[in-house]
Amino acid sequence: MKYNYQILHNSYTSAVQCALKFAAENNFSVDNDQCFQDIGINTKRPRDGETTRIRIDLYKNGVKSRKCLHAQVYNRGTAANTFELNLYIN
Repeated sequence: MKYNYQILHNSYTSAVQCALKFAAENNFSVDNDQCFQDIGINTKRPRDGETTRIRIDLYKNGVKSRKCLHAQVYNRGTAANTFELNLYIN
């Protein structure tokens, strides 16, 4: 499994897109409806000094895998590269 991803991002959306790209690079797919529900509706951009946690079920060859994508986005509250992304597949 490749653990090569960008850690610092200028926006929350950029960090989430990087997490989804990370899953795709490791041959997993996601359910777009679940992503919309979990990311678009149930979570929000973290305020300064706060962390938003995301857990997304992963699919391999169209079959639900036992693995999930876990991502944490921390808002550092700085002027540039405000959001810090930490993620793993487990």
